[in-house]
Amino acid sequence: MKNRAPHNLRNWLFFILSGLILGLYFFQRDKIKCVEQISYGKIPSFEMIDQHGKSLTLEHLNDRVWVADFIFTTCLGPCPIMSQKMASLQKIFYNEKQFRMVSVTVNPEYDSPKVLKEYGDRYNANHDKWHFLTGTRESIRTLIVDGFHLGDIEDIIFHSLKFVLVDQDGNIRGYYDSDDSEDMKTLEKDIKRLL
Repeated sequence: MKNRAPHNLRNWLFFILSGLILGLYFFQRDKIKCVEQISYGKIPSFEMIDQHGKSLTLEHLNDRVWVADFIFTTCLGPCPIMSQKMASLQKIFYNEKQFRMVSVTVNPEYDSPKVLKEYGDRYNANHDKWHFLTGTRESIRTLIVDGFHLGDIEDIIFHSLKFVLVDQDGNIRGYYDSDDSEDMKTLEKDIKRLL
């Protein structure tokens, strides 16, 4: 009788441990599929002006995975940190032909294409892959609020600090807190999955 107790305990521990391992496996498997399965909506058509003074539309980004953020060049707070993190993504995905980055200004009155080009130069932007966009205040507000579902409808200067991942078909696949190192690691992994 005494010998059966440890044997039964071992069996129970084996079943519990097996259940935990299987649970973790299926949880991780579902997590991996998550970015491909979830959509937060489709980006509507838009037309903005890039740092070269040329028109850039949603169609220019078709068939590409891209990350968007919202900044302004005179920001002394989070924008330089966000742009530094975008520059890090540029380094990681530099050789990926199907990857792009989009930074939209929330201060179009000051951030002209020339100013945006100079700002991008500070972060060693590859201007063929990292687009800095401006437009009318109304078109930017519409894109941020109605397109990306972010920001303040009253004053776009109070913009989101999130990065937005968009797939090859213009679907929003995720929002990532630029201040959270774990979120940034997840963004990197999700970009790789979509690519």
